[in-house]
Amino acid sequence: MVPMTREDGLADLADGANDPEVTETIPKLDEDWQSGDLHLWVVRTDDVVHAPENCRFGSQRVAGQVKHTNLTGGAAAYAGGEAVFTRASQIVVNGSSERYRIRSKEAMLAIETAFAKSGYDVWSTGWDADAGRPVPFGTVPPSRKA
Repeated sequence: MVPMTREDGLADLADGANDPEVTETIPKLDEDWQSGDLHLWVVRTDDVVHAPENCRFGSQRVAGQVKHTNLTGGAAAYAGGEAVFTRASQIVVNGSSERYRIRSKEAMLAIETAFAKSGYDVWSTGWDADAGRPVPFGTVPPSRKA
């Protein structure tokens, strides 16, 4: 596992823009939303970082894309998932990470709330109570979180 650096495209998750023009419209994810806009995010001990899953750094890895462990250098983290930034103040998230999985509905709600408190209009695919895990992208439309 090779850790990703800021020079490779690893970035701190900046606060959202607190856009007063927030709408109730479901953000449209392109048919092929994984083609370039999908980011991986991880809540580490001291920060939250993200990076495009498909980037030059990722293409040089055996898997052909960035993994959550590249964002942490294999170190412990609280949670991870995927995100699509639909505009500067809007983010669509899930808790899909094999290594840093979210393990409860309450933990998923805490992540959604944290993103909202940092200034984002948060949309999420939420929690699947039957499966006991976060809902991945492409299975249900995201819903707006307060």
